[in-house]
Amino acid sequence: MFNRDKKDFIISLYDFSQEARVALNHASLIAGQTGNEVRLLHIVNQETRSKLKKTEADMNSLMEQLKEVAEKNQAETGVPTSYYAIEGSIFTTISEYAEEIGAVLMVLGTHGVQGMQYIIGAHSQRVILSASIPVIVVQKTKANYHGYKKIVVPIDYSKFGKNKIENAIAIAKYFKSEVILFKSSEKDPYLADIINTNLSYAYFLLKIDQIPHVLHTENPVEESFSVQIIDLAMKHEADLLVISSEHKSDTMRDLFFGIHEINIINNEAEIAVMCVNPLDDPDEMEPDTEF
Repeated sequence: MFNRDKKDFIISLYDFSQEARVALNHASLIAGQTGNEVRLLHIVNQETRSKLKKTEADMNSLMEQLKEVAEKNQAETGVPTSYYAIEGSIFTTISEYAEEIGAVLMVLGTHGVQGMQYIIGAHSQRVILSASIPVIVVQKTKANYHGYKKIVVPIDYSKFGKNKIENAIAIAKYFKSEVILFKSSEKDPYLADIINTNLSYAYFLLKIDQIPHVLHTENPVEESFSVQIIDLAMKHEADLLVISSEHKSDTMRDLFFGIHEINIINNEAEIAVMCVNPLDDPDEMEPDTEF
């Protein structure tokens, strides 16, 4: 995920909203630990042009505003901060640009669930699922000054989410975090076996990097899996939750967010959530301890 010998980019999506400022805060916190550069990214679309027209501004003034934000952030945090604006669609251009510059992480702010629309928000969801890199989603709560000291990682029966564990450990290594594993409870022997395999994989990597960790198990007679995860995170005052998207079939075209993932991303405690899309060939994965 991170290369200690190379200064990669962490993209912070920026639209001048409060959530975007919080995203920049989280991106800068991470970059300060990993030695990366933060790249503010603004997508110029119809909405941007409409706002510019209302304020009688132009692209030059937009670039000046981005420059001002970048320079202020760099002065305040000491983190190299650059900026870029590109015309296109947030649904495709963001992921394309991330690949083009070799970004290793993306941070975006979301308004959460609004009204009766019980999804992350069509925009955020499509951005996350189209990204080939992990995406950290934040709401309106800035990162704690100490960083991500406690990280919650659900362990379930998805064989497509093992890289979620690797990415969680990559973050934990930089922040000297404690990893809190939350194991799904399943009666089905086949599913239970997959869960135990995923748990063993997590233990293997945690042991290699000597990362402190603790295990909790879902209570099948209590509330839903996602509710218990959020409650656990709140109880431990967690700084980060790490999840992966679900999988409908054996084709990567069917990535989507299930109800558990949506609940976690929009958690009431506004804990940051790192979303990691599954790899194509999980059965062929070998433990990767070099981040």
